Amino acid sequence: RSKNLQCLLYLLVRTVDNILSLLQVDFNENERKVAHYTSLFGFCKMVCDESELRLASGDLMNDPSEGKLLYEFLGLEKELIDDTFLTSFTFNHNSLNQFRLYGCTDDKEGTGVSLVFGDTFFSSERNGFVSSDIIGDLEIFKVATKFESAHLPLFRCIYFDKNTGFIQIAKRSRASFYQEFVGELELEEIHSKCDEYDEEIYKLEKN
Repeated sequence: RSKNLQCLLYLLVRTVDNILSLLQVDFNENERKVAHYTSLFGFCKMVCDESELRLASGDLMNDPSEGKLLYEFLGLEKELIDDTFLTSFTFNHNSLNQFRLYGCTDDKEGTGVSLVFGDTFFSSERNGFVSSDIIGDLEIFKVATKFESAHLPLFRCIYFDKNTGFIQIAKRSRASFYQEFVGELELEEIHSKCDEYDEEIYKLEKN
């Protein structure tokens, strides 16, 4: 490979890693836990039978445009082979809409479970999330291809409108703050907490 191509690949890898570092969830005071909504069957498999949490192919998500907007935004006519597997979490662990959409047993709304996870369920590493098919086995890329943790990291979703360029990242709803802190904090304190959180998210989206 030419040195020019190696430099370009190195910059690409570092750029992708920088984006991933911004999107990786850093559990803190305002984001201490996430939830995974599932049916009673899913709950029994994961909790009672201690089965692994399953990842699904990105092609089989309920949103058919999942991941495809990026190709249009970058002007790529042909999609690359995508071996992405994922599962979904939310910062809103008591959401009626999420129960309705994903917490169903026998197709009856609101009959499922919200499984709540803390930071110990996830890895703080993110190495290994750049394809080795692209970067090969060059020495300078070893930091990007090595992944040893038994757990996987958690990244925020990006909600993107290709027509306007509007970008929003996954975050807690304001309602979740009031649900959590009512009776513990004064109303004005909760307002202030929400405003501080929104400002943090705004800075993250800007970056």
